[in-house]
Amino acid sequence: TDFLAASVPEMGTADASLFSVYRAKEPARRFRYAGSLDGGFEAAYDMSGEDSAEQLLLGFQDFAHRKAATARGEGDGWAYYLWGVALRQSSSQGAGADVDGANSELSKGSFEGFNFGEEVDEDLTEATCWESLKRLQEAGGWGEFLQAQLFVACRNALTPCHYDLVHNAYVQVRGWKRFLLMDPCYGSCLYPYPQGHPMDRCAQVDLERPDFEAFPRLKDLRVVEAVLGPGDLLVLPAGWWHHVQALTEDSLSVSFWYSQQAPKPVPGLLTSLERVLL
Repeated sequence: TDFLAASVPEMGTADASLFSVYRAKEPARRFRYAGSLDGGFEAAYDMSGEDSAEQLLLGFQDFAHRKAATARGEGDGWAYYLWGVALRQSSSQGAGADVDGANSELSKGSFEGFNFGEEVDEDLTEATCWESLKRLQEAGGWGEFLQAQLFVACRNALTPCHYDLVHNAYVQVRGWKRFLLMDPCYGSCLYPYPQGHPMDRCAQVDLERPDFEAFPRLKDLRVVEAVLGPGDLLVLPAGWWHHVQALTEDSLSVSFWYSQQAPKPVPGLLTSLERVLL
């Protein structure tokens, strides 16, 4: 956090950005995200009783100050978690752009994102990084690169069980995180919110406090645990459920998102994401 606070342009300068920061009540530190209510669902779901994190827009130094105060026990009753897009295809470039030569492409304006500073930009556009990602992309049959985002978490920050609609190469840079991973075939055991609900990619069950009477199918769930340290990479295919907790105070992660590639039709076989969406 100290390195980023020194690297990120300060508010009031021409290159400054506001970042998406989520806050959750102490001491639980549960960062569960809710999508925006659209499509006429405002009246269908009462979100007042749902446990969801609140989104703020803050300068990085403001976020770092609040996070440090909380770590010292001098906080304001909230825990803070930053999620910022550092690199993504610019709207002018369009989908499907080639990211093999990220250094040269970035200089042409093919990418955009929040400004984390020159040193972060240099790390994210390093050629060897993209060579490795290209091999992973080809091996997995993934679609085009979408975006790279930074996560800065506090100790015990918990993102409860959910899944994403994109493929994810998740790199732990600093600190440690614990993942609980579940195959999409166990989706019914997790009692997802109904489609169209603001939390329709989240599980209703609480894996920290399982209630087998309210959710009896939870007993059939099978989980894989992965603990990530600095330099570790976790491959998360689209549709895989994951329940994530930061184990250290300064946890820094970078997540590279890729789109779904249109699968070749194979009679009787479904992709992991198709199994989730059924």
